[in-house]
Amino acid sequence: MMIEIKGKLFSVCAGAALLLLGGANVALAQITNEWISGETMARLTVDGTLTISGSGAMGNYHHSSDAPWYYSRYDIKRIIIVYGVTSIGNNAFSHCTNITTMRIPGSVTSIGNYAFSYSGLTSLTIPGSVTHIDRTAFQSCNHLTSINVDDSNADYSSIKGVLYNKIQTVLRFCPAGKSGVFTIPDGVKSIANGAFARCRRLTSIVFPLSILFIDDYAFQECSGLTSVTLPYGITDIKAGLFYECSGLTSVSIPKNVTSIENYAFFGCSRLTTVTNRSSVPQPITTEVFQDVNKDNITLRVPASAIGYYSVAEGWKLFGRIISIQNR
Repeated sequence: MMIEIKGKLFSVCAGAALLLLGGANVALAQITNEWISGETMARLTVDGTLTISGSGAMGNYHHSSDAPWYYSRYDIKRIIIVYGVTSIGNNAFSHCTNITTMRIPGSVTSIGNYAFSYSGLTSLTIPGSVTHIDRTAFQSCNHLTSINVDDSNADYSSIKGVLYNKIQTVLRFCPAGKSGVFTIPDGVKSIANGAFARCRRLTSIVFPLSILFIDDYAFQECSGLTSVTLPYGITDIKAGLFYECSGLTSVSIPKNVTSIENYAFFGCSRLTTVTNRSSVPQPITTEVFQDVNKDNITLRVPASAIGYYSVAEGWKLFGRIISIQNR
Protein backbone atom coordinates (compact mmCIF):
# COMPACT_ATOMS: atom_id res chain seq x y z
CA MET A 1 0.00 0.00 0.00
CA MET A 2 1.29 3.49 -0.88
CA ILE A 3 0.54 6.67 1.10
CA GLU A 4 1.27 10.11 -0.36
CA ILE A 5 2.10 12.98 2.01
CA LYS A 6 2.82 16.35 0.39
CA GLY A 7 4.09 14.73 -2.76
CA LYS A 8 6.19 12.06 -1.01
CA LEU A 9 5.35 8.37 -1.43
CA PHE A 10 5.53 6.10 1.62
CA SER A 11 5.53 2.32 1.26
CA VAL A 12 3.52 0.80 4.10
CA CYS A 13 3.06 -2.84 4.98
CA ALA A 14 0.90 -2.64 8.06
CA GLY A 15 2.05 -4.99 10.78
CA ALA A 16 5.17 -6.00 8.84
CA ALA A 17 8.74 -6.03 10.09
CA LEU A 18 10.21 -3.68 7.46
CA LEU A 19 9.41 -0.11 6.50
CA LEU A 20 10.78 1.41 3.27
CA LEU A 21 10.80 5.17 3.62
CA GLY A 22 12.83 7.81 1.84
CA GLY A 23 15.29 5.17 0.69
CA ALA A 24 15.99 3.99 4.27
CA ASN A 25 15.27 0.52 5.59
CA VAL A 26 14.01 0.68 9.17
CA ALA A 27 13.59 -2.59 11.03
CA LEU A 28 10.37 -2.63 13.01
CA ALA A 29 8.62 -4.88 15.45
CA GLN A 30 4.88 -5.44 15.18
CA ILE A 31 3.19 -2.07 14.50
CA THR A 32 0.42 -1.15 16.93
CA ASN A 33 -0.32 2.40 15.79
CA GLU A 34 0.70 4.69 12.95
CA TRP A 35 0.07 8.34 12.30
CA ILE A 36 0.90 11.14 9.87
CA SER A 37 2.83 14.05 11.41
CA GLY A 38 3.49 16.93 9.05
CA GLU A 39 5.76 15.56 6.32
CA THR A 40 6.65 12.47 8.35
CA MET A 41 5.17 9.17 9.45
CA ALA A 42 5.12 7.98 13.06
CA ARG A 43 4.86 4.34 14.03
CA LEU A 44 4.58 2.82 17.48
CA THR A 45 5.50 -0.84 17.88
CA VAL A 46 4.67 -3.34 20.59
CA ASP A 47 8.09 -2.93 22.22
CA GLY A 48 7.32 0.74 22.93
CA THR A 49 9.45 2.21 20.14
CA LEU A 50 8.07 5.30 18.41
CA THR A 51 9.80 5.78 15.04
CA ILE A 52 9.55 9.08 13.16
CA SER A 53 10.55 8.73 9.50
CA GLY A 54 10.39 10.76 6.30
CA SER A 55 11.89 13.74 4.53
CA GLY A 56 10.84 17.03 6.05
CA ALA A 57 9.31 18.57 9.15
CA MET A 58 7.23 16.94 11.84
CA GLY A 59 3.86 18.46 12.64
CA ASN A 60 3.50 21.25 15.19
CA TYR A 61 0.90 20.87 17.95
CA HIS A 62 -0.71 23.72 19.86
CA HIS A 63 -1.26 21.55 22.93
CA SER A 64 0.53 18.40 24.01
CA SER A 65 -2.76 16.51 23.74
CA ASP A 66 -2.94 17.43 20.05
CA ALA A 67 -0.01 15.15 19.19
CA PRO A 68 -1.59 12.05 17.62
CA TRP A 69 0.33 9.66 19.90
CA TYR A 70 -0.47 11.60 23.07
CA TYR A 71 -2.92 9.01 24.35
CA SER A 72 -0.29 6.32 23.81
CA ARG A 73 2.42 8.38 25.55
CA TYR A 74 2.81 5.99 28.49
CA ASP A 75 3.47 3.13 26.06
CA ILE A 76 6.37 5.02 24.46
CA LYS A 77 9.69 3.85 25.93
CA ARG A 78 12.05 4.74 23.09
CA ILE A 79 12.01 7.30 20.29
CA ILE A 80 13.91 6.88 17.03
CA ILE A 81 14.07 9.80 14.61
CA VAL A 82 15.35 8.64 11.25
CA TYR A 83 17.78 10.77 9.23
CA GLY A 84 15.75 12.93 6.85
CA VAL A 85 13.44 14.43 9.46
CA THR A 86 14.27 18.15 9.61
CA SER A 87 12.42 19.41 12.69
CA ILE A 88 11.01 18.20 15.99
CA GLY A 89 7.61 19.82 16.27
CA ASN A 90 6.03 21.91 18.99
CA ASN A 91 4.76 19.68 21.83
CA ALA A 92 5.86 16.60 19.87
CA PHE A 93 7.01 14.46 22.81
CA SER A 94 5.62 16.42 25.74
CA HIS A 95 4.62 14.21 28.70
CA CYS A 96 6.35 11.13 27.27
CA THR A 97 7.48 10.22 30.77
CA ASN A 98 8.98 6.81 30.01
CA ILE A 99 11.70 7.97 27.61
CA THR A 100 15.11 8.64 29.16
CA THR A 101 17.46 9.36 26.27
CA MET A 102 17.42 9.51 22.49
CA ARG A 103 19.58 10.35 19.51
CA ILE A 104 18.72 13.32 17.31
CA PRO A 105 19.94 12.78 13.73
CA GLY A 106 22.09 15.25 11.82
CA SER A 107 19.21 16.20 9.52
CA VAL A 108 17.30 18.02 12.31
CA THR A 109 17.72 21.81 12.30
CA SER A 110 14.97 22.91 14.70
CA ILE A 111 13.53 21.80 18.05
CA GLY A 112 10.15 23.42 18.73
CA ASN A 113 8.51 24.82 21.82
CA TYR A 114 7.67 22.33 24.58
CA ALA A 115 9.02 19.56 22.29
CA PHE A 116 10.19 17.43 25.24
CA SER A 117 8.53 19.25 28.14
CA TYR A 118 7.53 17.14 31.14
CA SER A 119 9.21 14.10 29.55
CA GLY A 120 11.41 11.57 31.32
CA LEU A 121 14.60 12.55 29.50
CA THR A 122 17.77 12.31 31.56
CA SER A 123 20.31 13.27 28.88
CA LEU A 124 20.41 14.39 25.27
CA THR A 125 22.96 15.24 22.59
CA ILE A 126 22.34 18.09 20.14
CA PRO A 127 23.91 17.46 16.70
CA GLY A 128 25.81 20.02 14.66
CA SER A 129 22.86 20.57 12.32
CA VAL A 130 20.56 22.21 14.89
CA THR A 131 20.27 25.99 14.49
CA HIS A 132 17.22 26.68 16.68
CA ILE A 133 16.14 25.34 20.07
CA ASP A 134 13.06 26.95 21.58
CA ARG A 135 13.61 28.11 25.16
CA THR A 136 10.72 25.89 26.35
CA ALA A 137 11.84 22.76 24.47
CA PHE A 138 12.98 21.00 27.67
CA GLN A 139 10.79 22.80 30.21
CA SER A 140 10.03 20.84 33.39
CA CYS A 141 12.08 17.79 32.40
CA ASN A 142 12.75 17.14 36.06
CA HIS A 143 15.14 14.23 35.49
CA LEU A 144 17.19 15.96 32.79
CA THR A 145 20.73 16.59 34.04
CA SER A 146 22.76 16.88 30.86
CA ILE A 147 22.42 18.47 27.42
CA ASN A 148 25.52 17.93 25.34
CA VAL A 149 26.23 19.68 22.05
CA ASP A 150 28.35 18.31 19.23
CA ASP A 151 31.49 20.39 18.72
CA SER A 152 30.56 20.98 15.07
CA ASN A 153 27.45 23.00 16.00
CA ALA A 154 27.84 26.64 14.90
CA ASP A 155 25.16 28.10 17.18
CA TYR A 156 25.23 26.20 20.49
CA SER A 157 27.70 24.70 22.92
CA SER A 158 27.59 23.03 26.32
CA ILE A 159 29.60 23.09 29.53
CA LYS A 160 28.96 20.33 32.06
CA GLY A 161 25.57 19.58 30.51
CA VAL A 162 24.32 23.21 30.44
CA LEU A 163 23.38 24.88 27.15
CA TYR A 164 25.15 28.08 25.97
CA ASN A 165 25.54 30.00 22.75
CA LYS A 166 28.54 29.03 20.66
CA ILE A 167 30.98 31.52 22.18
CA GLN A 168 29.62 30.87 25.69
CA THR A 169 28.67 34.44 26.51
CA VAL A 170 24.96 33.58 26.90
CA LEU A 171 23.67 30.87 29.23
CA ARG A 172 20.66 29.53 27.33
CA PHE A 173 19.28 26.71 29.48
CA CYS A 174 20.07 24.80 32.63
CA PRO A 175 18.45 21.34 32.87
CA ALA A 176 15.87 21.05 35.65
CA GLY A 177 17.59 18.00 37.12
CA LYS A 178 20.68 19.96 38.16
CA SER A 179 21.09 20.19 41.93
CA GLY A 180 23.12 21.91 44.64
CA VAL A 181 25.32 24.97 44.06
CA PHE A 182 25.62 26.14 40.46
CA THR A 183 28.56 28.36 39.53
CA ILE A 184 28.13 30.28 36.27
CA PRO A 185 31.42 30.28 34.34
CA ASP A 186 33.40 33.47 34.10
CA GLY A 187 32.92 35.14 30.72
CA VAL A 188 29.17 34.61 30.58
CA LYS A 189 27.59 38.03 30.05
CA SER A 190 23.86 37.27 29.99
CA ILE A 191 21.32 34.72 31.17
CA ALA A 192 18.45 33.97 28.80
CA ASN A 193 14.72 34.17 29.44
CA GLY A 194 13.67 31.29 31.69
CA ALA A 195 17.17 29.77 31.64
CA PHE A 196 16.87 28.30 35.16
CA ALA A 197 13.07 28.10 35.33
CA ARG A 198 11.87 25.26 37.57
CA CYS A 199 15.37 24.16 38.56
CA ARG A 200 13.91 23.35 41.96
CA ARG A 201 16.91 21.33 43.18
CA LEU A 202 19.39 24.18 42.91
CA THR A 203 20.24 25.64 46.31
CA SER A 204 22.55 28.49 45.32
CA ILE A 205 23.71 30.46 42.26
CA VAL A 206 27.21 31.94 42.09
CA PHE A 207 27.46 34.79 39.57
CA PRO A 208 30.71 35.87 37.89
CA LEU A 209 31.61 39.54 37.59
CA SER A 210 31.10 39.28 33.82
CA ILE A 211 27.27 39.09 34.09
CA LEU A 212 25.63 42.25 32.72
CA PHE A 213 22.07 41.13 31.94
CA ILE A 214 19.55 38.60 33.25
CA ASP A 215 16.36 38.18 31.22
CA ASP A 216 12.72 37.75 32.29
CA TYR A 217 11.72 34.80 34.50
CA ALA A 218 15.29 33.47 34.53
CA PHE A 219 14.85 31.84 37.97
CA GLN A 220 11.11 31.24 37.95
CA GLU A 221 10.01 28.64 40.52
CA CYS A 222 13.53 27.85 41.71
CA SER A 223 12.07 26.91 45.08
CA GLY A 224 15.36 25.52 46.44
CA LEU A 225 17.12 28.90 46.35
CA THR A 226 17.34 30.49 49.79
CA SER A 227 19.70 33.46 49.41
CA VAL A 228 20.75 35.35 46.28
CA THR A 229 23.29 38.12 45.79
CA LEU A 230 22.71 39.58 42.35
CA PRO A 231 25.79 40.48 40.27
CA TYR A 232 27.25 43.98 40.42
CA GLY A 233 27.06 44.58 36.66
CA ILE A 234 23.29 44.40 36.13
CA THR A 235 21.21 47.58 35.90
CA ASP A 236 17.72 46.07 35.60
CA ILE A 237 15.82 43.39 37.47
CA LYS A 238 13.56 41.98 34.80
CA ALA A 239 9.94 40.83 35.04
CA GLY A 240 9.33 37.69 37.05
CA LEU A 241 13.02 37.16 37.75
CA PHE A 242 12.35 35.22 40.96
CA TYR A 243 8.68 34.47 40.31
CA GLU A 244 7.38 32.04 42.95
CA CYS A 245 10.80 31.25 44.41
CA SER A 246 9.03 30.14 47.55
CA GLY A 247 12.20 29.20 49.47
CA LEU A 248 13.96 32.53 49.00
CA THR A 249 14.59 34.26 52.34
CA SER A 250 17.06 36.99 51.39
CA VAL A 251 18.13 38.90 48.29
CA SER A 252 20.78 41.54 47.73
CA ILE A 253 20.26 44.15 45.00
CA PRO A 254 23.41 45.88 43.70
CA LYS A 255 23.73 49.66 43.73
CA ASN A 256 23.67 50.08 39.93
CA VAL A 257 20.13 48.71 39.54
CA THR A 258 17.83 51.49 38.36
CA SER A 259 14.66 49.55 37.53
CA ILE A 260 12.78 46.59 38.97
CA GLU A 261 10.00 45.21 36.79
CA ASN A 262 6.66 43.72 37.82
CA TYR A 263 6.47 40.27 39.42
CA ALA A 264 10.23 40.20 40.03
CA PHE A 265 9.62 38.73 43.49
CA PHE A 266 6.04 37.53 43.06
CA GLY A 267 5.14 34.80 45.53
CA CYS A 268 8.48 34.82 47.38
CA SER A 269 6.50 34.05 50.52
CA ARG A 270 9.45 33.34 52.84
CA LEU A 271 11.35 36.52 52.04
CA THR A 272 12.53 38.20 55.25
CA THR A 273 15.48 40.38 54.18
CA VAL A 274 15.95 42.62 51.15
CA THR A 275 19.24 44.48 50.87
CA ASN A 276 19.07 47.34 48.36
CA ARG A 277 22.40 49.08 47.84
CA SER A 278 21.06 51.85 45.62
CA SER A 279 21.11 55.29 47.23
CA VAL A 280 18.03 56.21 45.17
CA PRO A 281 14.88 54.09 45.56
CA GLN A 282 13.92 52.47 42.26
CA PRO A 283 10.34 53.23 41.12
CA ILE A 284 8.31 50.08 41.79
CA THR A 285 4.65 49.05 41.64
CA THR A 286 2.84 46.86 44.12
CA GLU A 287 3.19 43.97 41.65
CA VAL A 288 6.96 43.72 42.21
CA PHE A 289 6.49 42.09 45.63
CA GLN A 290 2.96 40.80 45.03
CA ASP A 291 1.86 37.97 47.34
CA VAL A 292 4.73 38.76 49.70
CA ASN A 293 4.08 39.82 53.30
CA LYS A 294 6.10 43.02 53.39
CA ASP A 295 5.33 43.53 57.09
CA ASN A 296 7.70 40.63 57.81
CA ILE A 297 10.56 41.95 55.65
CA THR A 298 13.53 43.98 56.84
CA LEU A 299 14.68 46.38 54.12
CA ARG A 300 18.39 47.22 54.43
CA VAL A 301 19.52 50.35 52.52
CA PRO A 302 22.37 52.89 52.66
CA ALA A 303 22.12 54.95 55.84
CA SER A 304 21.87 58.18 53.85
CA ALA A 305 18.85 56.83 51.91
CA ILE A 306 16.63 55.61 54.76
CA GLY A 307 14.51 58.76 54.58
CA TYR A 308 14.00 58.39 50.85
CA TYR A 309 12.92 54.75 51.09
CA SER A 310 10.58 55.56 53.99
CA VAL A 311 8.42 57.72 51.71
CA ALA A 312 8.98 56.01 48.35
CA GLU A 313 6.01 54.22 46.77
CA GLY A 314 6.27 50.48 47.23
CA TRP A 315 9.30 50.63 49.53
CA LYS A 316 7.55 52.48 52.34
CA LEU A 317 5.32 49.43 52.84
CA PHE A 318 8.15 47.32 54.26
CA GLY A 319 7.84 46.54 57.95
CA ARG A 320 11.33 47.67 58.93
CA ILE A 321 13.81 49.90 57.10
CA ILE A 322 17.32 50.02 58.51
CA SER A 323 20.87 50.86 57.48
CA ILE A 324 22.91 48.24 55.64
CA GLN A 325 25.48 48.54 58.42
CA ASN A 326 22.93 47.33 60.98
CA ARG A 327 22.03 43.68 61.55
